[in-house]
Amino acid sequence: MPLSKRGSVFLLALALTACSLTPSRDAQLAKDLLGKWSEVRSVGCRCDREEQSIELKADRTFEVVGVRRDASGSKDYSFAGEWKVEDGHFWYRVTSGKPAEFHAPGEERRDEIRVVTEWEWVTIERTTGLEARAWRFPK
Repeated sequence: MPLSKRGSVFLLALALTACSLTPSRDAQLAKDLLGKWSEVRSVGCRCDREEQSIELKADRTFEVVGVRRDASGSKDYSFAGEWKVEDGHFWYRVTSGKPAEFHAPGEERRDEIRVVTEWEWVTIERTTGLEARAWRFPK
């Protein structure tokens, strides 16, 4: 095989190897999301407010603990389930929740991930079309 063909074959093999060692965008996003996040958001008529902590674990489970505030007072809630990143979207399914009327078992959501940095996570919520921002708890 002439030298130029061997060199081309070598470069092609090197490029393919590099591609296989580079994590996919979804895998990198999932890795970047691991940890504990804080989020404050408006719900309903935008006069209700939720403050929550979100913990995303490496085994692809999550736990959320929060409080919903409105004109009548506040109510604590929690829910947990499974999560993944797929096609640039954060997907989760609730497996348990208290009270169930806030987040019922079986509920699934899929939100577009805009950006994940060391300290901020921005999504577009599919159900509302609104931007949501979470901030990482200090490590």
